[in-house]
Amino acid sequence: MAYTTPNVYYAATFDGTYTKLDGVQSVLINRGKSRFQDPTTASRCTVELIPQSTFPSITVGQFIDIRDTNSGASSAYFAGRVTDIQRSYAIPYNSSTGAAPADRVVISITGGTGALAASATTGGNIGLPVDATYYLMTIPMYSSVYAITPQNIGFNYAGAPYPTAIGQNVVAADIQIWQNFNKTLNTVQYSVDDLDLNRTFKQNYISQYVVYAGVYSYPTGQTGKSISFVDDGSTGSTVYKYAQVEYASSIQSAFTQVIVESTLSPIDVNNATPPFVGLNYSTAIATSGQGTSLGTYVLAVNNSTTPTPFVVGTGTALQDSTAALGKLSECPIGTSVTFKFRGTTVSATVCGISASYYPDRANIRLTLSPSLGTPFTLDSTAFGVLNTNRLGYP
Repeated sequence: MAYTTPNVYYAATFDGTYTKLDGVQSVLINRGKSRFQDPTTASRCTVELIPQSTFPSITVGQFIDIRDTNSGASSAYFAGRVTDIQRSYAIPYNSSTGAAPADRVVISITGGTGALAASATTGGNIGLPVDATYYLMTIPMYSSVYAITPQNIGFNYAGAPYPTAIGQNVVAADIQIWQNFNKTLNTVQYSVDDLDLNRTFKQNYISQYVVYAGVYSYPTGQTGKSISFVDDGSTGSTVYKYAQVEYASSIQSAFTQVIVESTLSPIDVNNATPPFVGLNYSTAIATSGQGTSLGTYVLAVNNSTTPTPFVVGTGTALQDSTAALGKLSECPIGTSVTFKFRGTTVSATVCGISASYYPDRANIRLTLSPSLGTPFTLDSTAFGVLNTNRLGYP
């Protein structure tokens, strides 16, 4: 199927009437982070367009989404609220027709992670020890952000059941939502990404208000999606060719020592071979045992003898189907990747995605982090228990 440019739609209200924007020249989407140890950043999207003779009255705070068709059921490339509008003027300008071909409008949008990152405090008291996944689902709701997990339990109505405990117990502070959110993601090795609410309001369990932004948290590598990048001619619905690959072998991507930081004393996990290349890892662990276990896992992942590519690039000039990788549902942050390169196959996970859409092409750039492969599902406290833990990290 030939490449078709995604459409950009805007509306004054979240569930209102969406109108297609004309004159779009580019859509640039960035989600996730660059490296394993980086904090997750707020999602962002910029839309550049040539203003038509009658420019629509888009203002900060209105809603924009990018989809194939003008329907909430159409899978979104991006969905969020306008945070900034920049207009630049240039010559020539035709006063009789209103045409200004050199003028540009750049609209900035952010999604659910951006709404969460913009919040300073919870507005509520969750100072008691709670399970980490409970924290990941509850804290966003103090910021009017809807949250779900793989169990699809997202406190969306009064009296909703508590989720099955996954991960470690943490102490959640009542300040700095995004900082603590990232610490908790580190603690249980989860990823977070924007959630497409399909233009449908969700009810907020905490405040009982309807919300229009969402996030989805899940164990890294277990997003329900898996993709492959190959150079050997393999084909399939989730198999992609690639045009660019970069390996980064440096102190920024490989470590021999992990210092697990929390409210406890720092915990040092290392390979016992000085000099050390250290990683300070911010967490919300509750016990030193949890810290040692986590540090051992992080060290194993980031001290792999088989190098993992740092960046893989592809695009519709090579394979039309790669355009779909930019959709929220097709390649969530944390998706597992099988990468084949010159006879060697390695496992990785998607850390971040940068997608660029133009009228004639799309370019996709994924940053990857190391992985020990698909988590084991053996009934073993050392090697993994199904739906409970992962290889090397109980």
